Amino acid sequence: MKNSMLNCEGAIRVNTAPKPIAPGTRCEVSFELPVGGKMRPVTAAVKVLYCSFSGPDGFKVGTAFGDLDEECRDAVNGFAL
Repeated sequence: MKNSMLNCEGAIRVNTAPKPIAPGTRCEVSFELPVGGKMRPVTAAVKVLYCSFSGPDGFKVGTAFGDLDEECRDAVNGFAL
């Protein structure tokens, strides 16, 4: 999946995925965020909320974060807020 966008509501939207992922699917995502001039790694459990076909690039996938550990939560909040 690529082109991720975070918001401070505890959700992430992945603009494109190569194949559909069923709503309700639980998975883990890993990515890096620029926070305070450094790249911070984040690994998070997510639940797929929706998946819709978006053309030749694949599928739009919306997810919600599960519980984040303190370090990951700080990185997400530092980026999103």
